[in-house]
Amino acid sequence: MGNTKSAESKSGAPSTTGPESPRHLNPRIVAAYKRLTGGAEEGLRLQHFQDACGDPLATNLWKYLGEDSVSPEDSMSIDVFGRHALSLVGTSTDVYVMLLMPVHHLLRVCFEAAGVEAVQGDQKFISLLVEEMESTGKETENIVQWNNSICPKLCSAVQAKVLNAFYGILEVKKDYSSDILSPAQMFYLQSCLPSKFFPSQGQGEENEQTRHWTPLYTSAEQGISVNRFETNVFDYRGATVAIFKLTDGGLVAVAIDQEWRHSAKRFGGPLTALYHFFPTCKRIECAGAVYCNLKLRSAFMGLSFDKFLSIDKGMNNVAAIEVWGCSGATTLQEQQKLKQWQSRQVEKNKRVPLPGNWDENPDKTLLEMAGFTFSSERRDEGPRGD
Repeated sequence: MGNTKSAESKSGAPSTTGPESPRHLNPRIVAAYKRLTGGAEEGLRLQHFQDACGDPLATNLWKYLGEDSVSPEDSMSIDVFGRHALSLVGTSTDVYVMLLMPVHHLLRVCFEAAGVEAVQGDQKFISLLVEEMESTGKETENIVQWNNSICPKLCSAVQAKVLNAFYGILEVKKDYSSDILSPAQMFYLQSCLPSKFFPSQGQGEENEQTRHWTPLYTSAEQGISVNRFETNVFDYRGATVAIFKLTDGGLVAVAIDQEWRHSAKRFGGPLTALYHFFPTCKRIECAGAVYCNLKLRSAFMGLSFDKFLSIDKGMNNVAAIEVWGCSGATTLQEQQKLKQWQSRQVEKNKRVPLPGNWDENPDKTLLEMAGFTFSSERRDEGPRGD
């Protein structure tokens, strides 16, 4: 008797707490199911996923949600759909790595979701990327670990497509253009970078999806020049990504969370990293690894990232350069204001008479007698440590 009463509501009507009752399912599950089916009485079908997400993603989602027990010709009930639906819209994207394995298929779906098409040369890069992803093992747990530690945003575009299918959340178009990297390479790079490199869009909202970086310098338009590199990149007081194609075929990107500057010491905060695209595909994260001195003759001249990248003082071993500002419009405006101030100071100093020829200046003679050697007379030395 007690069990019978407990199965009835206070009004005497039979209980509807069973799994088939949409009223007692999570409202987010109900909303997603209704949006996918459009209210169709026959329930959720594979075609609904195909219309919303396209294949092959739709087929993978169907198998995952149906636990391989629902035939593509049958319909999926809201009860079955609700078992795993919310795992697809959580903060972690590990589930997508799991349901999209093996690795080649995972990358294919991620590229398609991001709107990235392979171009000539990408086959070699993708092979190197797969080799790196499987470097610690080919099992799903190995790839999940790699994804979390190296490329945490790899599946973000896939999840964005699912969120659009479930709830109508708009997919923001992303920009993977570059004069040096292919769209696939730029997608991989941006998927690896932390949020520091994707500035806020006002009112504290992150702009990770739009990824609108500011082009500071590109040799495709401005040529390879140490002076132009300094003029356009220095004094940008924010995070940057510098891409270098070397004359030996090497292709790398240097992501720095501090501003570029001439220095006899290495610099770069904790998020500073070097990304190799060719001849290997690898990320090397190392604070204080960047050395850049293209001006100070009192120290070794050149540009390097620890022992993994070396560029000479004239950039003679560089075939192409591209530098992106990653800290938003405000940082760019501050750089432009500083450049304008520096230009005014140069013009102002031009109008001030100089005290004659420095080589004949008695002050220089006194300094030389004291043992001071001027920068133009010193020989280059290797970069000093911190």
